Amino acid sequence: MGAAGGKARHAHRRQQGGARERNRVGHGSTKSVRRSATGVLIYQRRAVPDVSPVTKGRKASAGQSHPRNERSSSLSFRLSKFIFMPVPASVMSQLPLLAGLPAVTVTHLAQHASERVFAKREVVLQKGADGGSLCFLLDGRLQGVDFTVDGREVGLYFVNPGDYFGDIAVIDGEPHPVYVTAVSRSRVVFVPRDLIRPILFAHPRVAEVLCTSLALRLRQISGQRRILGMLNPIQRVCAQLELMFAPHRDGGTWVRNAPTHQELAIMINASRETVTRVFQLLQSRGVVERSGNDLRIDDPAFLQDVAAGRRQPDRTGSP
Repeated sequence: MGAAGGKARHAHRRQQGGARERNRVGHGSTKSVRRSATGVLIYQRRAVPDVSPVTKGRKASAGQSHPRNERSSSLSFRLSKFIFMPVPASVMSQLPLLAGLPAVTVTHLAQHASERVFAKREVVLQKGADGGSLCFLLDGRLQGVDFTVDGREVGLYFVNPGDYFGDIAVIDGEPHPVYVTAVSRSRVVFVPRDLIRPILFAHPRVAEVLCTSLALRLRQISGQRRILGMLNPIQRVCAQLELMFAPHRDGGTWVRNAPTHQELAIMINASRETVTRVFQLLQSRGVVERSGNDLRIDDPAFLQDVAAGRRQPDRTGSP
């Protein structure tokens, strides 16, 4: 009798522990396994039904898990509350892509758009999910990421306030090709795809901007693939900074909103410690200097020479 009672109590404790774990990670989820390099939660989970007014009736692209049969199905995130707020037309009219549209068109978009706040490290768009909306970032910062076949996280591009994303899925109607995660607390506006597509035909300027943006991103990703093939981590860091810096009107060369060492590390497939050592070398040589959130490039020719293989700096660490 005592043994049976002990087994029953043990089973009850296990059941309670499982319930607490499900409550901790969200409805329909299983236990946590680990965190990715940037702190994104990694664990297996089941799909969570979408309750958003924007994507009702379709698979959610924000705040929902992807199909279990994908190789990267272990990517997870903290589910924020599904609270979608209305968006004033005055806010929509300030977005660069929509700035030239007639006021009546912007007002119509605002009436059907919704705003949502995402916590740091939360997934905004899910790879493989339906691209039901064109998204605009109001505040914060986002990053497009994917995973290699061995599970390593790779950063692809950043999304800054005023930028839009999710455009590839809106144009071709296919699922999202990569994850988009919040680097910091972010406010995102979702505009239904069914409202955006007619604008592309009625307003060629908007279509041209979208095409130009896609071409630029394609060039960036092509450059990213070239960087990942470089063996020397110093060369990879210099090549990545070369892709990101731009001349400023004051005559200097800057990387605005420069990525952290960790963010840069996942972009070039290196460790954070290696990137830190490379920056220490570049700063000691007077090549770069931090200024708040920005990075001043004092010797852009050095970065370009190292990136092109014309100069062989001292090796530091391993990728």
